[in-house]
Amino acid sequence: MRAIFYFLIAVGIQAVPAGAAVEFFTGVDRDTLTIGDPFVLRLRVHRGADDRAEIAFGKDFPGPFEIRHTGTVATERLEDGRMRETQDLIMVIYQVGAFAVPPVAVHFVDAAGDSGTIASQPIDILVQSARPEGTTDIRDVKPPVAVDVQIPLWFWLACGGLILVISGVIWYVYRRRRRPKAEAPPPPVNWLEELDEVGRLGLLERENYRQYYSLLSSVLRRCLEAKTPVQAVERTTFEIARDLQAQAVDDQLAIEIERFLNEADRVKFAKFAPHEAMAREAIDDVREIVKVLLTPSAPQEEAE
Repeated sequence: MRAIFYFLIAVGIQAVPAGAAVEFFTGVDRDTLTIGDPFVLRLRVHRGADDRAEIAFGKDFPGPFEIRHTGTVATERLEDGRMRETQDLIMVIYQVGAFAVPPVAVHFVDAAGDSGTIASQPIDILVQSARPEGTTDIRDVKPPVAVDVQIPLWFWLACGGLILVISGVIWYVYRRRRRPKAEAPPPPVNWLEELDEVGRLGLLERENYRQYYSLLSSVLRRCLEAKTPVQAVERTTFEIARDLQAQAVDDQLAIEIERFLNEADRVKFAKFAPHEAMAREAIDDVREIVKVLLTPSAPQEEAE
């Protein structure tokens, strides 16, 4: 489906030479979205063939938004001989309410040597909640109910007798059997090869994002549990993030792990359909995290 962009014409923030042939347009493919849904911010510059233009992002950009993917600059020649440069940014936001994409500036120098700066207008974005309509609250988990059960004495006597019988059988078998040979330890897991195998399954081509993110999440959780004291396989993302902080894991690594697991949870449980570019970056993000987990720390190297 072809995206429809709502474009805004940029305005100058300082003196622009008379007759300047540089134009700057910004726009989004939609201005109303659900929290966590990606949207495209398109930046487009029209200039003369001999003009030079460079996009500059201010210190307030991207504001409350996150840039998930930065596309390359596509250049094409128009029928009148002018040049058109287009760049797309895939962005997301995890807050609900009315927000604005901060302005973006373009610095240019035309063929005559005159220079100037053009800045875009802020773009209003409305972010809606993903909670089903009509839901007013979220109920907390109820505590376990204590049940007072009195177990008869004969049950304890029967259990004691059964334990004695089982212990005698185990002792008898142990005494008669030969001492088993030591089993070789299982071969080490090749975590990076497992990630490559996920990429070869063709899940993205079939848009099977749920299984794709489930497999990536499984590899990351098992590797995290094998290489750190954190129990990750049967834990929630919140518990893993809490344990990473308690184990003094590197802050940046902990942030990347929590960010990917949150993204995987939205795909698996909230039926969130990620942008294709975001999904393709997910396996690279997990690969970089696994590489860090596989890198031995300085104290471990000295001990070895």
